[in-house]
Amino acid sequence: MRTFFNMVGFPTVIVLGADGVELDRQLGFGGDGAEFVATMKDWSENKNTLLSHLGTWAKDTTDIEWNYRIAMRYTERFQPELAERFWQNVVKLDQGDVAGYRKVADFNLALNGARSGQPENLALLLENETDRERLQAGYRTLARLYEGQNDVDNAIRVYRRALEKMPDNASLMNGGAWFVYEQQAKEHYAWAIDLAQKAVELEPDEASIWDTLAWLLYADGQHQQAMDAMKKAAEIDPGFKPVVQKMKNDMQQKNL
Repeated sequence: MRTFFNMVGFPTVIVLGADGVELDRQLGFGGDGAEFVATMKDWSENKNTLLSHLGTWAKDTTDIEWNYRIAMRYTERFQPELAERFWQNVVKLDQGDVAGYRKVADFNLALNGARSGQPENLALLLENETDRERLQAGYRTLARLYEGQNDVDNAIRVYRRALEKMPDNASLMNGGAWFVYEQQAKEHYAWAIDLAQKAVELEPDEASIWDTLAWLLYADGQHQQAMDAMKKAAEIDPGFKPVVQKMKNDMQQKNL
């Protein structure tokens, strides 16, 4: 089923017409039940669906507004490869940025380029970016690119630059710290531990960050501090209790 419908994540709601043709899909749930029900009702009548948008666009493929709407819909559906054509249309059809969509189009094209292994345009755009959501999405994409290449130096460079712009972003801190732990990049342990400690100060009820801090401390030889951090993770989320036991068993085997 997942492969047949090309589903990229869960939860995914797909609305089909009577003929079995997909009208639209929604990934995730924003938390507003009334809005979700209203959207599903509209979609069941093929109102404001991607399929209806494509039908309107086909009547005039040079309409900037409809190219933008379709590009956004594909982007929201996490289908950047399908959005690419429409973002390119937005740029080509509105060189003077009369409609005001050029910045978001340029960003999404650069984002797609980075995902394809060409990070230069995205890195350049991020230097002058101020929108927090775009900053987070952009720097995460760059970091993942270098992480996938096991390029420790460039990944850490990206995390450092991202945190200069967003010094209170606990999620990015946790991401950078965990990457250092996964890579066993000992020369960066001090930096990563500092990040994880700042992250738990910002998000003290986030068990996964305590887990990151615990494993970094453990790898750095700070075993009792590591155990304390892991116990804190287990207090917040009982799912970490087996991890506490795993760490305890390992310490006993090594006579630590």
